[in-house]
Amino acid sequence: MNMTTRKTAIAGNKETVLTAFGVANYILSKVVGVNGRNLNVTPLKLQKLLYYTQGFHLALNGKPLFQEDFHYHTTGFIIPRVMKRYSEYGYFCIPLTKYDNDNGYISYESKKVIDTVLDIYGELDGKFLEELVTQDTIWYPNRDGQLISKEAILV
Repeated sequence: MNMTTRKTAIAGNKETVLTAFGVANYILSKVVGVNGRNLNVTPLKLQKLLYYTQGFHLALNGKPLFQEDFHYHTTGFIIPRVMKRYSEYGYFCIPLTKYDNDNGYISYESKKVIDTVLDIYGELDGKFLEELVTQDTIWYPNRDGQLISKEAILV
């Protein structure tokens, strides 16, 4: 078992549950080459792309893409461990060499969802995505650190 996945037994079958790090690694591995574009992913933008991938996956597949929950933050919704991992880059792009090449197993259906999110939101910058996220119906300012349930993302 590696850092980006954990195994759970469901009805005798093995199902891989991704972590936000696994999805972040997949996103960062795709920053150049999605339809020939360079997506310039900053830590802020990565957080927003994770939020949208989780929301789309919940809406389209009825289950979360990764196990972690988001927390309120002044910049929208974040996953604190991912924010901490990439915070050293501040407002600058995360270098292409700064992701782990271990995404865990990501199903074809999940990759389609992530790639769709990148097609829709990938060219937008982090600040624009922050504006979109903070206009979401579940956004309430001044709640830093509070947990957001996966169910609330679907509202």
